[in-house]
Amino acid sequence: MNSKQLLIISSFFIPTTLSLSLFAATFTGPTPVDTDGDGIISSEEVQSAFTEYYASLVTTYDVDGDGRLSDTEKATLRADRQAETLAVYDADGNGELSADEQQAMREARQQALRVAFDTDSDGELSNDETTIKDEALQ
Repeated sequence: MNSKQLLIISSFFIPTTLSLSLFAATFTGPTPVDTDGDGIISSEEVQSAFTEYYASLVTTYDVDGDGRLSDTEKATLRADRQAETLAVYDADGNGELSADEQQAMREARQQALRVAFDTDSDGELSNDETTIKDEALQ
């Protein structure tokens, strides 16, 4: 798994609700934006979104201010992500994700990917949208 995939995958969360069966997916990672207004999110626009997102992570976690994330700073980021994941998906509160909780997380993240790359908001990924998503995940 490369850093782009890790950023995308680690950036999807579902807010908890009172009903354990009700989940609403939200995307909190890099959000590709059609900056040139041509109706298509290009690979360059996706890359720009990742660059901005990574810069925000560095700003948040770069404790020593060297402009990069050290192993210790990355460990803090991973620990925060794990805590967020458990807070969101650990429906029974036992500190671990059961197979059902993991499945709910995978489904929510897949739905969030569809929403993030569905530029025409028709609920489906066209061939162009799928290509852009696939390029972003490479």
